[in-house]
Amino acid sequence: MEIPNNHTSLRALFNFREQELKKELSTFEREFLRHINVDALAEKMGKKYAVAEIQATGKCEVSTNEKFGFCEHGRNSDDHTFIAITVRAPVVHDKQIPQIIELTKARVHSPAKIIRYSEGFITMEAAVPKDEVKVIVQHLEADIEKRNRVIREENINFQRRAAAVIMEAWTHYFTRTVTLDTYATAPKATSASSLPVTRINGIPLPSNPQKQRHFRKPIGIDLGTTYCAIAHIDTYGRPQIISNIEKERITPSVILFEGQNVTVGTIAKQSAVAEPDKVVDFVKREMGKSKEEFSREFDGKIYSAEELSALILRKLKKDAEAYLGEQVTDAVITVPAYFNDAERTATLHAGQLAGMNILQIINEPTAAALSYGLDKLNKDQTVFVFDLGGGTFDVTIMRIEDGHIKMLASNGDHRLGGKDWDDVIVRIVADEFERQHGENPLLDLHNYQDLYSRALSAKIQLSSRTRTTIVHSFNGKSVKIDLSREEYEERCRPLLERCKATCEIVIQEAAMQWTQIDRVLLTGGMSRMPSVREMVCSLTRREVAPNVSPDEAVAVGAAIQAMLSMLYSEDEIGQREIPQQVRSAFSSENGSLIKVTNITTHSLGVVLWDQEKNEEYVHPMIPKMTAIPSGIRNSFTSLNAGFKNGVVRVVEGESTVPTECTPLGSCEMDFPEIPHDAPVEITYHYNENQVLEVTVEADGHTSHATISRNTGVATHEIELATKELEKLELS
Repeated sequence: MEIPNNHTSLRALFNFREQELKKELSTFEREFLRHINVDALAEKMGKKYAVAEIQATGKCEVSTNEKFGFCEHGRNSDDHTFIAITVRAPVVHDKQIPQIIELTKARVHSPAKIIRYSEGFITMEAAVPKDEVKVIVQHLEADIEKRNRVIREENINFQRRAAAVIMEAWTHYFTRTVTLDTYATAPKATSASSLPVTRINGIPLPSNPQKQRHFRKPIGIDLGTTYCAIAHIDTYGRPQIISNIEKERITPSVILFEGQNVTVGTIAKQSAVAEPDKVVDFVKREMGKSKEEFSREFDGKIYSAEELSALILRKLKKDAEAYLGEQVTDAVITVPAYFNDAERTATLHAGQLAGMNILQIINEPTAAALSYGLDKLNKDQTVFVFDLGGGTFDVTIMRIEDGHIKMLASNGDHRLGGKDWDDVIVRIVADEFERQHGENPLLDLHNYQDLYSRALSAKIQLSSRTRTTIVHSFNGKSVKIDLSREEYEERCRPLLERCKATCEIVIQEAAMQWTQIDRVLLTGGMSRMPSVREMVCSLTRREVAPNVSPDEAVAVGAAIQAMLSMLYSEDEIGQREIPQQVRSAFSSENGSLIKVTNITTHSLGVVLWDQEKNEEYVHPMIPKMTAIPSGIRNSFTSLNAGFKNGVVRVVEGESTVPTECTPLGSCEMDFPEIPHDAPVEITYHYNENQVLEVTVEADGHTSHATISRNTGVATHEIELATKELEKLELS
């Protein structure tokens, strides 16, 4: 296919490839697109420079070289030894080159010499003091990447707006209302319904716009401790991972605060070493805590764990909208199966603070089983899900039978994950440094972040290599450590034993034997470690399911659950808008939708008074492993006559001793006077999000109590907190 000279920007503007055009576009469609004045469209939309396809998709690279260019072998002055750095930065457009040069000059405090510019990259050389090179390199990489990110966002937003205009023109074209002074004179349509559906930047162009019905696009979010992922269901009913604006399939769960500007993702992670006091990470481990227990302050504003997580979710929502080309309002968010009520409520609040309607909070192992079992529903099997992520650990046994996925048992530790394996290497290096030099490098926050980054790299290397070398410097002193995989695994054995013990507990809770397990799913980045895989395989004596991405399976499962929630909602209201092709992908052989049943991972009880023993005790209202949603009612009696008001104390845990359980909250009741031994009925309703509601009935009066959970953001504070977060500039 040849594009006329006056329309040469067509391919760049919409990121089309010629081969795709040949395969997907009919002669009629090519004529339609050819008649659109793309150059005029670009001018009308205010494009600053005529480029839309981003050539520079690589990362900024900064390296040191003592034998290169004008700094050969280093250059000395009275105060410093200088060393050359080579900066290879991706360039979106020629007009960006002066900006990159100025950024470089500002950081290195010396002239920057361009030595090469080709293939979308500019290569420069500059001299910096040798003892400052590490900090300068970190700042420079972050500066250039941040600038490129702004350009990329402008590009993507422009492409999306352009695609929307084209879709509008397409609709006008079929209704024959397109005017001569709009974009072009269009040839007559022969048969709109016979045309295939094509895409512009991932946005489908409908073959018959008048008949197309729009439905809300839900997404699935894996809100991880160290990384997040998002997914959606495409028009064919297939789950797809959504890449972020940086073209990454997973996003680091790291936040960087710079005044009113907030950056989430890779740039924030890269800034952790240079500016650790401005960075927040591992916030998932703090979910459910009050502001007194955990908070971070930036620019005079105190942020709770929910608000920090909401900023990450806002970034993911923004990325999803850029990818899908439409507003995203509905989502399913995953949490560790062993998250308690307060942690789940905090996650729900974070989603609401991010401006989303949370369809459901589901367990990560359940999501992993969904991603594995969607095309395997016709085979009955029992699946063992081992989920070891960056900061949390869960094991769950699921049963897939007759189009029904049911959780049988679950256990875990939400303070055990990859960070604990990283900390082992951090301690090895820190102990050796202190032994050799008499200084503790962990007392300096900047140095800790640097050492943590090296430890993470070493851990990843030991997953594929038998040994690695770690070199760390602090205060002009350095240490070099050769670490073998065997030694590292021995140091990590206590962590592995904790995982193994949890696996044994969950198989006992399910009242099963390992021989009854048919398949093993490994999810979470830590499941890549050889010692972890060997332990699981040795314990279960089963093969690990292939083709399951440890990083993406949970997000994919969340997207599946999101679509299932929408489909069930359609059935309830009796109005179907989701295409039948999508519905069929989520149905079993008999045509019914996939059914997912979760269970409670903790017992929920009420604190009562034992008059005979003269002490408090916990009565279990909803026992552990009860299918949800669940509603249970129990009858008790009032202790004293003239009982007017009281407090129902709600706890979570397996003990009958109140102090050994986790308090969830309390419900205050206000009734007329109640006589002695009057019946008092308490009802616990545990919904699909595993959030508890309590109702108390006494002497014909009812009190619907909402538990006052002591989390970072109360329910009545969400609206105000949302407005405050919206004031921040998020990128």
